[in-house]
Parts: sequence; structure tokens; C-alpha cells
Amino acid sequence: MRIVQRLQETEYGRKRIEIAARREEDAKQDASKRQGLAIQDVERASGPSSGSGIKRPAEDPPQDPRLETPEQPGGSVGSTRQPGTKRDVEQAGLSSDPMEDVETSLTNILLSQRQGFLGAAYAQVEQSPETLPVCEEHFEIDPEEPLYWDNVSGKPLDSAKVQEARREECQVIDAMGVWEVIDRPANERVISTRWVDVNKGDKTHPNNRSRFVARELKQKGDTPSHWSDFFASMPPITALRALFTLAVTMRVPNLEGKLTQMDPTTCLIFIDVKKAHFWSPARRRLLAELPSGMGYPPGKVGLLWKSLWGTRDAPANWEAAIKAVMTLIGFQQAKSNSCLYYHAEKQIRIEVHGGDFTGVGPKAELEWFAAELRKHWTVDVRGILGPPSMKDVDHSIVILNRLVTWTDKGIEMEADPRHVDLLLQEVGCEGSKVTTPLIKERIPKRP
Repeated sequence: MRIVQRLQETEYGRKRIEIAARREEDAKQDASKRQGLAIQDVERASGPSSGSGIKRPAEDPPQDPRLETPEQPGGSVGSTRQPGTKRDVEQAGLSSDPMEDVETSLTNILLSQRQGFLGAAYAQVEQSPETLPVCEEHFEIDPEEPLYWDNVSGKPLDSAKVQEARREECQVIDAMGVWEVIDRPANERVISTRWVDVNKGDKTHPNNRSRFVARELKQKGDTPSHWSDFFASMPPITALRALFTLAVTMRVPNLEGKLTQMDPTTCLIFIDVKKAHFWSPARRRLLAELPSGMGYPPGKVGLLWKSLWGTRDAPANWEAAIKAVMTLIGFQQAKSNSCLYYHAEKQIRIEVHGGDFTGVGPKAELEWFAAELRKHWTVDVRGILGPPSMKDVDHSIVILNRLVTWTDKGIEMEADPRHVDLLLQEVGCEGSKVTTPLIKERIPKRP
């Protein structure tokens, strides 16, 4: 099923599926015709039924011994069914399934070809016993066929870069102690796993990421003690826009509702926690399949000590780890959404989206916040965004695949440009020029 889904993501794959469907339909029609002719042969061989309802034996002996009707002791015919039924076809040695009939025909063809090949080989050996037949046909993978595809866009990925990303993921898993390699237990469930490969960059500047994820599905009767065991909230996009609004506002209300002046060095900070889920301890006993081709011995599984992507409680475990660290360094969790935090003393407001932290506050306090997170996790400060008049800060940055720019008029946020390619691919207009509606364009005249 996954192969069909992968083929449907590309134009080349969809053509292959259409050709295969036409061939299958033609084969079914041919099989149905042959089956109809076989039923007619059975009816002619069986002959008409008598008025008493007992079928008379055929006057002429059948050519095929499979079509002979067995007789009961005493000369009576052992069947009172009407000819041409499904059971007659099955007793005649014919299949009622058209595809089964096709498979039988193909098997007979292959067997006849095999007999001819063996006969020629034996003759060659008899003429020159020192020369033995050798099969020189090689079955190799088409070098032009991509081995890996982007799980989001469906586009092919560079095999060498995907392998490198996967090796890096396995090295991080081993270094952080995500699992313990143990012998496969006899009577314990092991969660299946898979790779998710994504190019977070573009075609010109690729940024391949590979994640090894579990496929833990809900089992029958597997009900958590409370909904909060597996639930993890996500912030709305309006929360990010609210931070942008606060960054360009001069006065904002405090906890008492009084308007307070914003610090003149107010900036935005964007922090990425590396391998976020691997920092949160597992709260259940879970076993996962190990990745193949990465040097792990056979007959082993991984006993999870940390949360693995794809387990049902991984987001909830990471949310609990965030709350523990943020509370430790003086933040208060919002009541409206558990992904929002506020530090009254430092005047810092934080929005958490998975492993991405976005904060607004004075520049010096934001640098303090990044230093505090480094004490607990491996973080990457992607940048501090400030107004054009401020030095030593960024004025444009990409966050959540959106281009954010701080201009003299305010903060602008541009949508993900990859969405344009996805929309063009969906409507079948790949390679077309995207223009602005209601804008006249000059079309160059032909010479």
C-alpha cells in the first residue's frame, strides 16, 4: 500500500499505475471470455436434462477425462444439478475466479518455456560437456529510479544525504540513551518503526532531516486512565501574531491591567531545541523495533528510556518536561493555553510550538533566557529579530517555514513558498508561471 501511495505522489508513478490498471482490466476481460467459453463446453458435454430432473450422461464420451461425470453404484448418475453452474466449472478443473484462470495460464506458459530451455541446455551439454549453461541476466535497480522520497512533498531525495541524515539520527539516539538494546521477549508487544525523510530546505539549498519514528496505534481495550495522559496542546497561529503585535507596541497591560511602557530594546528571539522528544523520559514500558541496516544485531529490540517520535504519549511527555524547566527558571504557565509562558520580573513572553520557542522581551533578558535553556537542553538560537534601527540583531528570519521581516512599517510575515509548488502540483500546473491576479503584464512581442 505504501508503494502505491509513493507512486501516486509523482507524475511518473501515476502513469505507471494507469498502465498497470489497464493491463489488469484487459486480463480480467480475457479471463471472463475464456471462462464463458469453458462453461459452454461444460453445458454441451453434459447434455440436456430429462423431465424427471435427473441429468442423463453425455451421449459422446468427453475428450477431457476431467469432464467425466462420476456414477453412483448401480449405474445411476450421482448429481441432479443443472449444467453450467459454478460447481460444474470447479469439478471440470476450471477456476471460477478470472484472475486464478489467468495465473494458471501464465504458469502453463512458464512451464512450457522452462521445458524448452532445459531441452536446449541438455542438448548443449551433450554436444560439449565441458561447457555448462550460465544465466547472464542481471536484476539490478534502475540507477535513475530514486530510492528515497520526501514524506511531505513526494519529491525524490538525494540518497547519500538521506543515508547521512539517518546515520546522524542513530548516533544521537545512542548518545542520548533513548533506548536500551535487549533480547526480543517472547510474549511482549513490540512497536513497529519507520523512517520519515523530509527536505526542510528547497531544491537549491537542501536541508535533509530524517527521523526514526514509532508507529504506536491504539489497541482494542487500550484506554488511558485520563485524557491528559496522551493529550498535548498546540498554540494557534494567532499566538505567534500576538507576539509580533506586542513587539511593535509601545504600551501593554500588565497582570493588574495597568498600561506599562515597553522596553526600547524589545526584540523577538527564536530558539530551536534539538531532538526535543529525546529529552523527555518515557513514562511507560515500551519496546520498539530497531532500524535495519544501522549495525544493530539481529534478534534485538529497543527498550525505551526516553520518548520516541510516534509513541502516543511522546507529546505529553515533552510538554511535561517543558513545564518543569520553565517553572524552575521563574515562568508562569498561561491558563488559556499550556504552550504560553510569562516571566513577570524579566518581562518575557514565550510561545512554544513543539521544539520551537518564540519569545518577546528586552534583548538582554532574551539572551538570559537562551542561556538558561542551554543548562537543560541542546538549543540553537536561530536569531534575535529587531527593528531596522537596532544593530547586532537580525531583521529577517524564517520561522515555521514562514519568512518574518521587521521593517519600518512593522513586522511582515510571508507564507511558506513551498505551498505554491504543492498547490500547482495538486491542480496539475507544474512549471506554470504564477502571477498576481488583476495585474496587467507586458507580454513581449514576437519578432
